Amino acid sequence: SGFINVTTSNTSQKIREIMHVVRAGDEYFASFGLSSVAAYMELKPEEFILDGNAKVWLGDKQVPISTYAGTSFINFRSQKNPIVTISAVDILNGKISHEMLEDKLVFMGVDDPAAGSDFFTTPVTSQYAGVKVWATTALDIFENAWVKNGGGMFGFINILLALVFFPGLALMVRVSRKHILVFTGIGLLLVSIITSIILFRQLNY
Repeated sequence: SGFINVTTSNTSQKIREIMHVVRAGDEYFASFGLSSVAAYMELKPEEFILDGNAKVWLGDKQVPISTYAGTSFINFRSQKNPIVTISAVDILNGKISHEMLEDKLVFMGVDDPAAGSDFFTTPVTSQYAGVKVWATTALDIFENAWVKNGGGMFGFINILLALVFFPGLALMVRVSRKHILVFTGIGLLLVSIITSIILFRQLNY
C-alpha cells in the first residue's frame, strides 16, 4: 500500500490521525483503510455509506470521524502488542502455515526502513511503515478502538478542573493557608494525570 492522504500534528509533526474521507470536486472517496475493511466484510455498495453526520457506516458498524476534516485518531499499538508482520520471503519459502493468513485482512507493503520511503514519525516510533498505519486503522475499525479526543462529559470535566485550579482554589482558601492551597493543587493535578492515564489505557480516551 502507498500512503497518500497523510496528516501530521502541527506541533509534533507526528502522524496522529488518518483522513478517512477525501473530497475531490463533487466526489467523496473513502480511505484505503475503510475500503479494505468494507471489502473484507463483503459489504454491498449501499451498506458502505459516507454519512454527512460525522460518521461512516460499514454495515451496522459506525466509524466516527471529525466534522472538519473527515479524520479519526489512530490507536497505535505499542511494541508489546504490535501489528503482526510476516516476511514475504518466509511465505514464498513455505515457512508460514496457511492458517496464519486464512480469513485475515492482509496488507502488503515495505516495512524495512532501509527502503527509504513510505515511513513516518508516529507516537510509537520515528520509523513507522505506511502499510502498518493502514493495518492499524483497519484494526481500530474492527475493534472499535480508535483514540477519542476532547468534547463530551470528559471535556466538560476538564474545563471544570481548570477553573478549580484558578481561580477556584484561590477563592476557596485564605492567603494565610498557602500550604493547603499548594497541597490541594498538587493532589488535584496527580488525580488528573492518573485519571488521564487510566482513561487512555482502558477506553482509548
